[in-house]
Amino acid sequence: MNEALAGGKKDTSGTKIEFKPGTYTGHWQGKAGDIEVKVTVTSGRIERIEIGANRETVGVRNLAFVGLTGKIIASQSLGVDAVSGATMSSNGFLAVVTDALTQASNEDVIAALKAVPVAHERPAAEDIDTDAAGNRACCELAG
Repeated sequence: MNEALAGGKKDTSGTKIEFKPGTYTGHWQGKAGDIEVKVTVTSGRIERIEIGANRETVGVRNLAFVGLTGKIIASQSLGVDAVSGATMSSNGFLAVVTDALTQASNEDVIAALKAVPVAHERPAAEDIDTDAAGNRACCELAG
């Protein structure tokens, strides 16, 4: 498919996800200093993401880094959404994971990983806050 017709994105539908097995280190300059992430891969899977020592704000770090780690591994995708309230940290974290994975693969694999669809989970009805009249809270996921 012509890249211009695909909205400037390369067609990655035939790209096989393959890595050179090992552990690769990526670096990113966060607001509070360097952030190091180690990504362990097998030939076809992202197996582990380890977040190194950093001085990022604890709440932001937990929201973005820990939350995205689980989503990336579960979906085997770099196409995960940034965490609301931690967008810059989320984007930085995705960049550092991408840096590490680039060492284990090539740009076609990275493009394919970014194109892997990610399921968006809706909370179960019992997990949505309601008031005394049973009205749902403002933050229910749409869709």
